[in-house]
Amino acid sequence: MRFRLEALGQRPVWLSVDLDYWLSVDHPLEKVMESRMPMALDFLHMLWRMGKSKGLSIPVTETHDQHLPIINQSGRDIPDLATLINVDYHSDLVTEQEVSTFPEANEGTWGTYVSWKWKPDSMFVWVRSCSLLYQGRCDIECHDYRTPNFASPTLAESCGWGELRSQASPTIQPEDLQVMNVVGAAVCLSPEYVHPTTLDNPELLTILDNLRALEGYSVLGPPPWETEVEKGKEVDG
Repeated sequence: MRFRLEALGQRPVWLSVDLDYWLSVDHPLEKVMESRMPMALDFLHMLWRMGKSKGLSIPVTETHDQHLPIINQSGRDIPDLATLINVDYHSDLVTEQEVSTFPEANEGTWGTYVSWKWKPDSMFVWVRSCSLLYQGRCDIECHDYRTPNFASPTLAESCGWGELRSQASPTIQPEDLQVMNVVGAAVCLSPEYVHPTTLDNPELLTILDNLRALEGYSVLGPPPWETEVEKGKEVDG
């Protein structure tokens, strides 16, 4: 049976969003601008509305591994938080054995560095934008198309998570935010992995500014790597 986000029910979830889910250089630029950019804008606008209504800080970072400090802090502050959703072209998850070759977390390994993954009911959910089971995976075993799929218990154990799940279709929708119990979220730009011109889109820049402005009233407090927020900027309603 295919996994669906609604199966999470009211489990508290931390939502980590990478713009390359929609804007990846692996998607033709024409398709990105015609269909994927509008989907990204709709989702990010709903994310901003959700953050504003819940009083959540939703930082915007350059790279995905910059989400890790606040993800780990959230796990300490929210005892029943055990589910991480990674909306991303890439899985950003490797095995514990592979981690030993990296001195610190990076954009493709940070999911293995989440400090609360050892909780008994922990779950890492990869919402991916590619349909092939091995495309976008970061663990070395994925280079073989015969590898077990991402949700295999063996891979979960190797990565230190209680459970792994993935969803390729349907594409994540703004309405999904209304059924998930999101207790924390952040967005990353991933400039090395998206079409460069997409980050100059005026509508996208406005929404990102609105998300940055939410950092001013975080219930968890500002993350240690907080970006500079422009003071006095009016946020669109």
